[in-house]
Amino acid sequence: MSHFPLLPFAGLLPLALAAASAVPDGKPEHVKYRVEVYGPAGLHVVTSRTEIEETGDSYAIKSSIETRGMAGWFVTMKSTAEARGRLTAEGAQPESFRSDTDRNGVQRHNKVTYAADRAVSGSSTPPPKEPVKPVMPEQMHGTVDNLTA
Repeated sequence: MSHFPLLPFAGLLPLALAAASAVPDGKPEHVKYRVEVYGPAGLHVVTSRTEIEETGDSYAIKSSIETRGMAGWFVTMKSTAEARGRLTAEGAQPESFRSDTDRNGVQRHNKVTYAADRAVSGSSTPPPKEPVKPVMPEQMHGTVDNLTA
């Protein structure tokens, strides 16, 4: 008797998973996941959550990260981000990105807009305290936000 009676069926598992995860045309596909990070001695450090929704030719991604437990004694951080865009034959084409972060009581808000002609514009509030090297438009062509990437 074999110790692995299901081994001949193992090759069917990827096919079964693909069939189970198939989404009917026109129906939104929604994926949610959470990551918990633990440090030395099992101390809870960070919780990260991400939601991805795909409907036809568009997508939306929402993400958040927050310090937990004793990590908050050193750095208190809560950040949310959202990206939206189109799905094309070439891949994901972002349309907008925004993020809001509160780190130790200091808030930062970032926005990036991707125009149809792939021109990119953005803003950050409050503006950086130190001078920032300007990014030339030709350097921005074809860039994507960190969630779309």
